[in-house]
Amino acid sequence: MAGRIESYIHSDSVTPNKGGALVEVTCETDFCARSEEFVKFCKLVAKMVFAFDAKSFESLVEHYPEIENIKSEAEKTLGEKIILRQASRMILTSEEELRNEKDPNMLKDPFTGFWHRKK
Repeated sequence: MAGRIESYIHSDSVTPNKGGALVEVTCETDFCARSEEFVKFCKLVAKMVFAFDAKSFESLVEHYPEIENIKSEAEKTLGEKIILRQASRMILTSEEELRNEKDPNMLKDPFTGFWHRKK
């Protein structure tokens, strides 16, 4: 069995949700694992794991149904079965984030991730 461990790192100066994801995606041969199509698929999976905190392919499909079609197309193109074996996400929590979580006067906006003082 061959495959690839791919990472996605999300770190910008605007959003507070900094972190990354690691995924292990397997295929049948090294030839497939080094192909552009497989690498592209692995990068997309890592990015989606970070975005949706998916722990399995089934969990990823629940949040991002198009990934099933993308995987099927990749398998058809490469002629090999592709399996997401492991997925992990890590979020960096700053000291400010920890302070705000403990402060009962602060609310976190679920859409932007920014903290606001209760009115």
